[in-house]
Amino acid sequence: MSCKNNNELVIPFSNSEIAFSGRIDFSQEEAAEIYWSGSSIKINFEGESIEALLKDESGDNYYNVILDNDSISILRPSKVKQYHQLASGLSKGKHTVELFKRAEWDRGKTSFYGFKINSGAKLLSKSAPKNRKIEFYGNSITAGFAIEDFSGKDSPDSTYTNNYLSYAAITARHYDAKYKCICRSGIGITVSWVPQIMPEIYDRLNPLDPNSKWDLSADEPDIVVVNLFQNDTWLVNLPEHEEF
Repeated sequence: MSCKNNNELVIPFSNSEIAFSGRIDFSQEEAAEIYWSGSSIKINFEGESIEALLKDESGDNYYNVILDNDSISILRPSKVKQYHQLASGLSKGKHTVELFKRAEWDRGKTSFYGFKINSGAKLLSKSAPKNRKIEFYGNSITAGFAIEDFSGKDSPDSTYTNNYLSYAAITARHYDAKYKCICRSGIGITVSWVPQIMPEIYDRLNPLDPNSKWDLSADEPDIVVVNLFQNDTWLVNLPEHEEF
C-alpha cells in the first residue's frame, strides 16, 4: 500500500484486505489473473471515488461493478493497461465495491493490478468470511449465457451473458454463501459443442492450460452442484455431427 499524496491511495492486488472469490491466479508478480465466470474482487474503503487498474486480453470481457451491495453498472476493460473509474461522487463513510465477472472464460483473461482511491482515501478491513461455501459445475445455464438477450435468439455476443443472474449465482447469494463457478456454454461430460469436456477442465486454474491445476483441497466447498449432460443428450443423437 502506498500514498502518492494526501488524497490518493494506491492499493496493489496483493493487499490482504482485498477479498477475492473464485479460482484466481496469483502466480504473476504484477497482477492477479481472472478467468472464470463469477470470479469477483471486493474492497471496503472510504473515499470520494475509486478506480481499478486493469488490462484485458481480448477487450471483450464484461464485469458488473456492484457499489455498496446495491447499484450495478457494467464495465468493459480495455486491452490497454489503464485505470477504470468504478464509482465517484461518493458520500463520506464506508463504501464497498465489487468487480464480478459476467462473461465466460472463452473471452480471455483479465489482469487486475489494484485499486486507487481518491479524496479522503482510507482502506478498511475486508468483511468477515462467509460461513457457507458453494461450488457449481455446469454449462450455459450455469454460465448465464445470453440471459439478457430478451429477443429469444440467444445471441453469443458476451454483452448478453451475465453470470450474476444465473441460477447458480442467485442461489449462492440467497444462502449468503461464498460462490465458485466452473462452467462453459456447450460443454458436456462425454461430448461437447466446444473442444473441451468437463472431465478435462474441472480441476484447472487456467481453463485453457492442461498443466495449470487448481488445488481442490484448498477452500473446500460445503456443497458441490453438478448440472451437466444437457449437451451430451443433444449430441449423442447427431451421429453426422463433427463433435459426435
